[in-house]
Amino acid sequence: MGNKMKPFDELSFSDNYMFTTILEDRRNLNIAKGIVELALGKKVKDIRIAGVEKHVQARYGGKITRFDVLLEGEDSYIDVEMQVRKLLNFPLRSRMYHSQMDAKYVKAGDYQNMKKSIVIFICLEDYFGMRLPRYTFASMCVECSELILEDKRFTIFLNPDSDTEDSQLYFFLMFLKKKIAKDAFTKTIEKAVATVKKDESARLDYMNLDEYLDMLVDEEKAKSLKEGIEAGKAQGLQEGKAQGLQEGKAQGMQQSKIEIAKKMLSKGMPLDLVVEMTELSEEEIKTL
Repeated sequence: MGNKMKPFDELSFSDNYMFTTILEDRRNLNIAKGIVELALGKKVKDIRIAGVEKHVQARYGGKITRFDVLLEGEDSYIDVEMQVRKLLNFPLRSRMYHSQMDAKYVKAGDYQNMKKSIVIFICLEDYFGMRLPRYTFASMCVECSELILEDKRFTIFLNPDSDTEDSQLYFFLMFLKKKIAKDAFTKTIEKAVATVKKDESARLDYMNLDEYLDMLVDEEKAKSLKEGIEAGKAQGLQEGKAQGLQEGKAQGMQQSKIEIAKKMLSKGMPLDLVVEMTELSEEEIKTL
């Protein structure tokens, strides 16, 4: 529970805060555009930030989804997600992102004007284990793989643990993996990272986030200790004070982790950060 966030000056492009801060800055649209082009393997036209509201809740009152970076192209909506760890259920996570983008942007019955729905996962590990630099998925017929269902839905995984003859993609993937800029594009990203680190408002924002998480942890620790003692005393009357106090504290600490996770999720914190700060498993957090 005492895990600290990485110091601001040690942040790299693959850290969620730095990644979103850079790509949400309209001055860095060339970087966002470059990443999308590397993921698609082709040039694209205009790219813009698709609004500042990135939290979407299903109309039926279900899970709230937080997108890392939402972009809009001439014929597509694009969600770009930075994944620093190999998480469970990547395919189902992509389905959720697609569904929530549709819920946000598609008007009921307006199928004729639907844009492509593209979810890009920038991974630091090879989720599929085939060492491909780029995994692109589209809906196709099981009986005839050459028959594509034109539902305009695509999911792409970029994998730095791979080899590729595309030099620009290779340099970008190696930049993610080794944090060394080798070409003009990665040097542009490196410069953007340096610019953010010189921005005192960004530093303060990050520090406030760190302090907020610490505050949550401290408050929940105090609360859990009190609840644990009270629960321990009550149970101790029946089973012995020593055993009851120990079990009460354990239950209180577990409950405090759950409460912290709920608060972090309600603030739109990334799932991997919630896992790191609460020490709950991803599956436990998904049941909240």
